[in-house]
Amino acid sequence: MCKQLFFSTGGYSIRKMYLCLLGQFPKVYWRRVVCNNFASPKSLFILWLAVHGRLLTKDRLMQWGIVTDGVCSLCGVDPESVQHMFFQCSYARQVWQKFLQILHINRSSQAFDQELQFAMRMSKKCIAVSKLLLAGFAEAVYCLWIQRNQRVFVGHIQSAEQIVKEIVFKVACRCRDSDIALLLY
Repeated sequence: MCKQLFFSTGGYSIRKMYLCLLGQFPKVYWRRVVCNNFASPKSLFILWLAVHGRLLTKDRLMQWGIVTDGVCSLCGVDPESVQHMFFQCSYARQVWQKFLQILHINRSSQAFDQELQFAMRMSKKCIAVSKLLLAGFAEAVYCLWIQRNQRVFVGHIQSAEQIVKEIVFKVACRCRDSDIALLLY
């Protein structure tokens, strides 16, 4: 197919060849949140897994018959799923709300999909707060996943305040010096 394209037009272009070899794929809706983010690579990987619904939460493990208790490891009340664990859970909601307050963003925490939509809307803005929010979103998902695993495998978790401090530290370490002042609370 690429061969026909070039011989029919009469000229060769590296750009045309690259686009032909690349193929036509639809743009994924979450690309700005994951790809244009200065969060740590491990946080972005966990975020990518969460976006694709591939984290091994208890709802998925129950489908495979691996676990029988589907209750959220963080709050101990509702069924554990990506939608619940990331920002609907009372523990996760505390963490996310406190981080949003640091950035002076007033909004209530919702399910993962709605928070992802919010992060995507913020990613279109070219302001420092939006970059910090994107990194904080990825770091929050990562830290909450780590805390979930701490509760499952070790039996304890840190307080929400400690997690927020960890998220702020991770974001501050990776952001520009001029943006650090926005993280001071």
